Amino acid sequence: MSKEQPNQNGETLPKTDPIIETEDLSTLVMDEKPSYVVNLETEVLHPVKELETKPEADRKLSHEKRILAFLEGRHTGDFIKLNDFLKSLYPIQKPPMPQLWTNQGAMRKLKQDLMAMKDRGEIVFSNNNHERLGDNYHVGEERRRRDYNIGDLVIEAKLAF
Repeated sequence: MSKEQPNQNGETLPKTDPIIETEDLSTLVMDEKPSYVVNLETEVLHPVKELETKPEADRKLSHEKRILAFLEGRHTGDFIKLNDFLKSLYPIQKPPMPQLWTNQGAMRKLKQDLMAMKDRGEIVFSNNNHERLGDNYHVGEERRRRDYNIGDLVIEAKLAF
């Protein structure tokens, strides 16, 4: 089926039906992962290795389990600074939203988790800074109220066992 229609220049060109290619999708399985990859330099097939996620990066685990996994992975017997890792427990917010680890409620919940771990004898802290998370303090001449968070306090811990 073709009809003639003028184009932008006034020329008449035959109009053709669009070409539609069909593909048999019955053999296509979306849930399967490729089992081999080709190394392009050697052209050798290698089995695909499953991506291993570290337990401390697994967002399905609780904060307590992730903190323990982090400390176990870096266990040397010395105190380990936890601040940067504790910040990674919370998702990153797009500006201008404040980061979740600056939220007083989130810090009070984290304080409860850390205190529970300490009470169970799982971890030992180098100081009592973790007990101040979420508490208020005043800053400046105007005495503006702020809340302690993991960006304000140095929190160091090690495994108790």
